[in-house]
Parts: sequence; C-alpha cells; structure tokens
Amino acid sequence: MAEKKDYTISVVAASTASSPLSPEYMRQLTAYMEECPYLKTYEIVVADSTGGQAQALCDSLPGKVRYIAVKEGAGYIACINAAVFASCMSYVLLLRGHAIPAPDYFNKVFPVFSGINNVFGVGAPTVGRGGKTEGAKTPAVKGGNIYFQEVFPQRKPSATLFLPLGNMVVDRRKLSMCAGFCDLFFPDGYEQIDLCMRAWRLSSKCVYMPQTSCTDTSPDGDTEEHVIRTPEHVANRLMLNYLHSSGLRHFKFWARFASFYACSLVMRNPSWRSFKKSAGLFLDRYSEAHSLRKWRYKLYHSTIEMVAARFFPAMECKEFELEEKE
Repeated sequence: MAEKKDYTISVVAASTASSPLSPEYMRQLTAYMEECPYLKTYEIVVADSTGGQAQALCDSLPGKVRYIAVKEGAGYIACINAAVFASCMSYVLLLRGHAIPAPDYFNKVFPVFSGINNVFGVGAPTVGRGGKTEGAKTPAVKGGNIYFQEVFPQRKPSATLFLPLGNMVVDRRKLSMCAGFCDLFFPDGYEQIDLCMRAWRLSSKCVYMPQTSCTDTSPDGDTEEHVIRTPEHVANRLMLNYLHSSGLRHFKFWARFASFYACSLVMRNPSWRSFKKSAGLFLDRYSEAHSLRKWRYKLYHSTIEMVAARFFPAMECKEFELEEKE
C-alpha cells in the first residue's frame, strides 16, 4: 500500500487541434489531484498546440496548473515531450484524451516502484465506453522482425513490452535518460513501443498493473483500437525494426526490406503498391533515423533478443511479487 503524502508527481496533458482539453475535464482532473491522499505535492503541465486556446482555461485553475505553448499544429508527441522536459517532480503521469485515474490508482501504482527493482514505468488498463481493457504485451523476434501480442488476464503486476500511451506513470529520471519519445514515427504510431523498448534495453522494467485503471470520460471515449495496415502503419513498423536491429538481425532487416521493395517495384496489385508507398515513407526519414540510431540506439546495453529471452521466457509475462514496506 502506498505511503500517504510520500510521492511527488507531474501530470502531463496535451491540448491539440484533434483533441483539445475541455474545461469540464480539467476541473475533474484538478479536483482528483487535490483530493488524492498519496501525494506530497503535484503539478499539472498542459502543453498546448492550438494557438493559445487552452491558456485562459489553465489561468482560471489553481496555481498548480502550468501552461506551455508549443508550436501551433504540433501533434500529441511533440506536446508531451515539451511538457515532460518542463516537469520537475519525481514521477510523471502521462494522460491522453480525457482520462481520469481510478480512486485507488496511485495506491496501486506507487508500490510497484518501491517493491520491484529498477522500474521504468507502470501502466494500467484504460476503460472507455466500449469497456475494452488491455493486457500485458509479450515480444517475439521472428525472421528479423519484432512482433508482440497481448496476454490476459493477469491478476498481479506483470512484465510488459510497452505501456499504454495515454495512461502511464514513469520515473522522470529514467524518462530523461531515454530522451523522451522519438518523433520519427508517424502520428499515433509506435512511439510508446519504441520508448519502452529503449527502457528495457537499459535494464529498466515496464510493468502492467491490472488491479486498477483509468477511465476515458470523453463523450466518444472508447479505447477499442482497430489496427489498419495503412502505409504509415507499415512505415512505422519498418522504422521500429530498423532502430532496434543490430548484428545479424540488422542484416536480415535490410535483406528482407530490399527483397520486398524490389517486388513492389514490379508487382501491380494493391498490397505491393501499398508497401512501395510505405517503403518510400520510411526512406524519406532514413537519414534522420540513421543519425539518431548511431548516437542513441547503438549505445544501449541489451538487444531486444536478450530482453525477450531474459524477461519473457516461453512467451509468457513474468509476474512480480511486491515487497511490503514495514
């Protein structure tokens, strides 16, 4: 159980053109944080890319709400990165949309950081109008490509390959070590997968907590995701595999990519034409990815194969027992 008044946290929210923050939601969130008994202190950092539309809203709320203006039209990831690096508390809670944590959220999440060694972050299910909840994710490396699958139900905190983008509590120091989210992915792509994989490669654990949740309170709040294999989606997969490949698997990645790209140049059916577009999108960002990979990704201690073998044996999520504080 969390010690009362023992933790400090920065709550990070983004107001973008596609998902502006509403006054009702901000009042709900500030009231929730004020009433939470497990926090020594907190701040809410709002990053706004709507040209200042959220400033008046933040100014009307209690003094613990900070407003940050981001370049107009910037997406969710750019806003979150700006807010994260402006935050100053020990932990960061990333929220997306109109998510409100459950009453026992911090009571369940904070003991994970003290009861399990070297935790990067903790994520819980997000429940929307559709009632869908997530499960922990397990990795697999097949044919030079990284895959993952959901495993549920879990009854205890479990290892997970990555955390939900709009509902995670992260150790701010470790998040800074990972340099935040990578902005090379197309919007709403694989940013949280990439971030958590970097944390795992630095031997920091990502933990799925099934015993609490967040609720999406937006009118159209529904966390059910439909994976559509758009060219951008496939380009994100290519980027993820390129950034995290090394050694023989890096060679396999390029061999597979070259053969598929060659086929896409001569084949005329829709699936090959779609892959050709995906490959073009990936190659457009290759120069940036190559520079980033040289100074950020190649210095990481472990490969994704080592992470998968050590923490996810036989494709099962490792469950953790929390140490109780005296």
